[in-house]
Amino acid sequence: MSSDFSWEHSTFVVTLTVDDDHIFPFSQIRHVLSNRRGLARIDGAVHGIALNSNYFMLLDKPMLRLEGSCHCGAVRFSVTSRTPQPYMQCYCSICRKTAGGGGYAINIMGDAASLKVRGKANISVYRARNTARGRRLSSARRYFCKKCGSALFITDPRWPQWVYPHASAIDTPLPQPAERVHIMLGAKASWVRLPDGPDEVQFLEYPDQSIEDWHRTRGLLLE
Repeated sequence: MSSDFSWEHSTFVVTLTVDDDHIFPFSQIRHVLSNRRGLARIDGAVHGIALNSNYFMLLDKPMLRLEGSCHCGAVRFSVTSRTPQPYMQCYCSICRKTAGGGGYAINIMGDAASLKVRGKANISVYRARNTARGRRLSSARRYFCKKCGSALFITDPRWPQWVYPHASAIDTPLPQPAERVHIMLGAKASWVRLPDGPDEVQFLEYPDQSIEDWHRTRGLLLE
């Protein structure tokens, strides 16, 4: 059963028919929309998020509920997120070797208190040793499926309020970020070719904004 929603954009109002999954194609709108910021606002409230240039998802709640799983299905998890843009690519050796077939890994951020996991018995945890710091054990815990090896999410006791799911493990449609941030390029593998352009921001080490601040300054924080 579908529902109709009115969405005011600039100086016109359109009515969109939305399916049960609360996803609709932009092609229903006669006007060409350039929604680079990824959000629709009605009366100042965030009502949805662009999945890509063609589809838009309406949000029932301020935070987006993300569903994820490993490849073999032995582990499934869910978490809510105010920061679902998969914009940051990390090229450090740990991310590259544990989850980065393309030379990098992408983590998003969720509310740790909302994390629910099924199949916990099938999870193993890896803590890397940092060779640049005398092989000191990292505080980050990297969770993966011990049956198929899929990287799932990361936690760190320094930031107990957050959990960092791998975008590659998320089954919920995620938005396509208008900008990408490439970090830890000092550890980048020599065979990786970086994309170039005004929307490709690069850092030798850590970025100048946290995940939350990056979303907030671009009007993308779900709140």
